[in-house]
Amino acid sequence: MVNTIADISAYVYDDESFYDLDREITYGSNSYVINRKPSRQREVFVNAKDIVMVQEADIDLDDR
Repeated sequence: MVNTIADISAYVYDDESFYDLDREITYGSNSYVINRKPSRQREVFVNAKDIVMVQEADIDLDDR
């Protein structure tokens, strides 16, 4: 993986900083609430040798 570029799709805030799902979730009994939703998704290009872990979340961020 040396010198390989990874294309990662990431959620970001308005200021382009990475969305922090752990900070934005409030847990209740058998449920959770997303306090603040991300502004948008953007593509991030990263040198693959710098990737330690990629966390993927499948969470419905639609307004309800």
